[in-house]
Amino acid sequence: MDSEPKRRSLLQRLFPPTPDFPGLLAEQARHVRLAVDHVVALLRGQELPPAQIDEDEAQADRLRQRNFAALNDAFSTPFDREDIYRAIEALDWIVVHMKRTARELEVLEVEPSPPMAQLGAEIQRGTSALAEGFALLAQRPQDAIPRGEEARGTNKRARAIYERALRDLFRGEVTTDMLKRREIYHHLADGAKRVGRAAEVLLNIVVKAI
Repeated sequence: MDSEPKRRSLLQRLFPPTPDFPGLLAEQARHVRLAVDHVVALLRGQELPPAQIDEDEAQADRLRQRNFAALNDAFSTPFDREDIYRAIEALDWIVVHMKRTARELEVLEVEPSPPMAQLGAEIQRGTSALAEGFALLAQRPQDAIPRGEEARGTNKRARAIYERALRDLFRGEVTTDMLKRREIYHHLADGAKRVGRAAEVLLNIVVKAI
């Protein structure tokens, strides 16, 4: 009488249910957008609770570890396993670079400037597109393409702002303040580059899914 439940239990152990990777990645992308929003607020001269950026990074790390654990344990995946790995990693790197930016603003005692806010706004625009794109993977992956293209353009748009900011910064005698600001610009430019890489992964997943 109980052979059927035992058989189902054995099959579940041998072939566990596939984790909801679209949902897991969408949640991670939403948190990246939130973490970016907080750093951009700093770049606009707003105040945040002292521990906010650290909390954002800690939560990002928890989501990264959870998603990697689900991937390692999964018997099967809804799309390419390597693409899932690259998506988890690419999303996490965005938070890493934004945390570094916030940290160096504090350590170097640099006041936010309009170019910093502009760079932050481009990263914010890109991560919003990423969050929307990953949220569409489960039901309407083809609709994620415009969001992915929008996010992929972040690096190009930010690079133009970065180069213009450097040109304007290094006019006249070089000072310590100039070098500090260049460091912040560099971190933000790297953050924009990471957004572009995450967009490439999203678009790669979509192309294979449709």
